[in-house]
This record gives sequence, C-alpha cells and structure tokens, in this order.
Amino acid sequence: MSGWQALFTKRADERFPAEITRVIAEPHRYGEPDAMPTLAMLLDAAVITSHRLDASTIHDLVALSFNTLLLAGVNEGFDGHRQFFDSALQLIDLLEHRGHATTMLLLSAARFEARIDNGGARRRQFIERALSAAKDPGERLTALLTVAKFHTDISEYRKALAVLSECRRLSDNPLTEAAVDIETTTGVCYYYTDVDLAHRHFSDAVAMGGPLAERGDPCQPMATALHYLGRIASDKGQHQAALDHYVAGNNLAEGQLSGKGYFHQRLAEVLLRCGQVDEAEHHLVQAEATFARVGQVSIPLAILNGTWARLFVRTERYDDAERVLLTGLSISRRHGGPRAELMLRAELLTLRIKQGRWRDVLLLALRCLDLFIRTELAGAEGNPVKQILAQLRWATTTIGSAFRRKPRREADSQVTCPCGADHQPLTRERRR
Repeated sequence: MSGWQALFTKRADERFPAEITRVIAEPHRYGEPDAMPTLAMLLDAAVITSHRLDASTIHDLVALSFNTLLLAGVNEGFDGHRQFFDSALQLIDLLEHRGHATTMLLLSAARFEARIDNGGARRRQFIERALSAAKDPGERLTALLTVAKFHTDISEYRKALAVLSECRRLSDNPLTEAAVDIETTTGVCYYYTDVDLAHRHFSDAVAMGGPLAERGDPCQPMATALHYLGRIASDKGQHQAALDHYVAGNNLAEGQLSGKGYFHQRLAEVLLRCGQVDEAEHHLVQAEATFARVGQVSIPLAILNGTWARLFVRTERYDDAERVLLTGLSISRRHGGPRAELMLRAELLTLRIKQGRWRDVLLLALRCLDLFIRTELAGAEGNPVKQILAQLRWATTTIGSAFRRKPRREADSQVTCPCGADHQPLTRERRR
C-alpha cells in the first residue's frame, strides 16, 4: 500500500465508523430524497472501513439506504444508482461471509433490480439467494412469497401457485400480513385467467387485512388487493368504484414508490375512460415523476407509456401515440413483460385501426394471438376456454373504442376523482 493510500485509509477509519453509527441511530433524519447522496457516500465508506464495523451496523446501514431509495426516492440530478447498488451488494456479500442475516437485504436488492429489469435473471438470482439464506420460517415465507410474485410477473402462473401452496403450509395464522399476502398473490395469479375467482381471493384478502388496518399497521398486501379490485371494477365499467378502490388502497400502502406510480397511472386510466383528459394528464405527470424518483426504467414505465398513448389517441395526437407505444414495446420485450407487451400491442392495434392501416391490423392481431398462446395461456392454471373468453372481453373493450369516428370529448360529470388533488390544468407543453 502506498503512502497516500495508507493515509486515506487511516483518515477513513477515523471518520466514517463514527459517522455511520450516528446515522443509523437517527434513521428518521435520513428517510428523504435529499439524504441519498449522504447514504450512498457512507455505503462506499463502509466498504473501505468494514473491518472497523460490526455486522449489525453494516446491516442497518444497507437496510436504511435501500428503504430510503425505495420509499422516498432521489432528488433530480442524483446519478449514483449504480455505485450505490455496487457498494450495497459488496456489503451484503461481506455479511453473508460473516454468517449474518441477509435475506431481507437480498429481497430489497431484488426490488431495486426490478426497476431496471423486472423479469431478468439477476432479479431471480437475488430472490433465490434470499431464499437460500433464510434463517427461520418467517424469512423463508417472505422469500417464497417473493418467488411467487416473480413467477406472476413473467406469466408463470402454475409455478407461482405451486410456490403459494408451500407458503400456505408455512403460514398457520390468518391474522398476519403474510396470510393476507398469500391470498392477494393467489388472486393476481387468477386475475388474468379467471376474474371471478380472483375477485374472491382479493375480497378474502381485504377481509383478512381489516383487523391489521384497524390496529394502524401498514398492510401492503391489502392495499394491493384493493388495487386489483379497482382494476376489476374498471374493467366492468364501474368507474367511481374503481377510483374509490384505488384511493383506499393507496391510503393503506407502505409507500413503495413504484406502487405510488402505479396508483397515479391507474387513476389516469379510469379518468381517460370518463373523458376527464386534464385530470388524467395530471396523474400521468405524477406517475412519471414518481417513477423517475426511484429510477424506474422497466415494465411499469412500459405500462405508463400505454396510458400516455391512450391520452394522445383521445386528443388525436397520433404521431405521439405511436412514438410512446413503440418505446413501451421495446421496454416490455427487453425486460421480459409479456402482459405489458400484449396491452401495448392492443393499444397499437387501436391506433392502426384509426389510421386505416388494415394490413398492419391483421399482422398485429396475429402477433397478439401468438404471444397470448405462448405466454399467458401456456403458463396459466384452469379452463383455457374461460381464459380465452376473458381475454376476448378485455380486447373488445380496449379495441372497440378505435371504431369511434372521433374521440369522445364530453366528460362523465358523475365520476369524481377522490384523490384530494386539485387537478390544475398543465401550463407547459407535454414533452417526452
């Protein structure tokens, strides 16, 4: 080691262990976006001075850093995501080497990776490592639930249901967040193939989560179940009920930024169907800003592009609609999101119908059918005829609007957004 390196290490040893100890003793002061540069710097410092830090201190620093990034995000201009993640992974490896608990940190790493590549091999590896590192039944159950969710994200529903069966064997108390999560995740498995069965599971999850919510405990699985009940209501044309479900779920959510982004995107989706274009655009801008705070570049962004395309089609900005749809399709293919790709292809199909490009319509329809058979149908559990009929109902609703001669301008005044925002009209030109 050279002289300057020895001096640097000596000064780092003198400064950073004490600073890291102080920060983790005051986590409430480091839960906002403006804390991320400090936390990222301290992660780097912990790598250098790890020989002076005990395992619990390192664990708490990594956990605090992930929580801040995933719950609060970062301020505009922060560009240290890659270095942050590299340092966090080095410290997790170190903790694993020391025999310390790493399951929850690895699951946080998987959530972080999902914003980059939702269906990628690296996210799967983090989840599998977390499962292998589980030190008790509780950690194993949490990891298994994440395995099931990964399978649903890439349309492997049979595999997800098999994992959920093991989760049920480990969960012996219905009044826990894990039990609610099992019901909710089961509902998600069926949502795309048997909506009535999915509805029952989501309703059971809400009923099971009620006592937890009454105690004031955050219950993310119950929030997710309410979100999906909102989607089911929206699919049935029950627009006010859908909005009410979304807001109720958001009020219970733990604050993961990707979930907040989806909240705004789904509100926008319903408001567009009701003709409330300015209100919808308000929520789309909020969704985009929320995803940007967490550095989201994966499937949620592709889905958001699909909703932007609906707004552009409704306002007859067809070139903008095509641009964002093609961008979204590229994201969904790159990140292994067959459901998102199906939705975007359906949106592109409506655009091609409006443009009168009938040869493209036929080719797109055939590609949608091929993708559905290879992914959604192949990985599903249950009656294939019922699944096809469910998808046809969804396609009819989505594509049917393309045959209107002009976009419907009038808003449904009986539907009001209960989110509490004033939905001020945008004063700037929309840029993408």
